[in-house]
Amino acid sequence: TSYQAAPPRITFLKRGEQCPMVSDASRGMLRSGCPIVTPPYLDPQEDTMSEPTDGKTKHLRELLADFDTAMLVTRTAEGSLRGRPLTVAHVHDAATDDVKVYFATSVESPKVGELQADAHVAVTFQDDKRYVSLSGTARLSRDRALIDRLWAEPWKVWFPKGKDDPTLAILIVTPEAGEYWDQTGLAGLRYLVSSVKAYAAGAKGPDGTDEEQNAKVRL
Repeated sequence: TSYQAAPPRITFLKRGEQCPMVSDASRGMLRSGCPIVTPPYLDPQEDTMSEPTDGKTKHLRELLADFDTAMLVTRTAEGSLRGRPLTVAHVHDAATDDVKVYFATSVESPKVGELQADAHVAVTFQDDKRYVSLSGTARLSRDRALIDRLWAEPWKVWFPKGKDDPTLAILIVTPEAGEYWDQTGLAGLRYLVSSVKAYAAGAKGPDGTDEEQNAKVRL
């Protein structure tokens, strides 16, 4: 007689909830109420962010690839928030296929000191109809091979000695989460039509829940 193992039980938890402890009489001890063979999955109803492999993440990457500039927000020593525009050097990490944003910066810039004290950052991108917001951490790299690969001739305005300028470094932002608003294409057209109809009827406009137009993404 052959036996087929039962599929592992999945325990769903609310966000922030921990596995309960239950009595295990056979071992005379307490153990976790969540089975060892499976992690304590979040309840899908509680998880509003998409997983990194879905279409929302792909759309976010496509949007990021079209931006040339961004606003980088850091925290100052006084605790206030400060943003400044930066030219985007590159978006993507080919080695890991992760979303990463690269900027050229001077090691003498005040933001370098701010990041040494607190590496958490926000990065925003915007044009007439598309908006992206990322939150994550940033680190400084002086890897000469990376600088050589990303170097762009217009940077010479800020780094007169070229790619060998001793003050040149690359700021690498690793986002943990992102959100986009896309008013282009059919989704944007549908939103515009719905907004016009709502205005004419004196009603509230659409909330932008179409995932082609607006979505939160875990990275």
